[in-house]
Amino acid sequence: MKTIRGLLFIAVLIFLMPLSSFAHTPILMCEEDDGQCECRGMFSDMSTAVGADIIVKDDSGRVILKGKINRDGDFVFPIPKTHYTVMMSAGPGHETDPWDPSEEY
Repeated sequence: MKTIRGLLFIAVLIFLMPLSSFAHTPILMCEEDDGQCECRGMFSDMSTAVGADIIVKDDSGRVILKGKINRDGDFVFPIPKTHYTVMMSAGPGHETDPWDPSEEY
């Protein structure tokens, strides 16, 4: 899993290099493994999104879990028993699109 995370990090870095004018575009990368969902929050300048809110919702839009990105840039939680989406909010204008585990390749 660490290899996949490393490859994703490099791919995001390469993709976002031309976007340096958008220095604080939020980025949320999540991955399910061993019954847990591990999310990493950062900005396009590769700084971690420490303290950013994580919101997990079910299909009806009900919030089933809230948390914050830790000092390492991570938020880990048990995979809900229902379909869910995850988004990160680092303040107005700094929100990610919802991450949906069913849309992973």
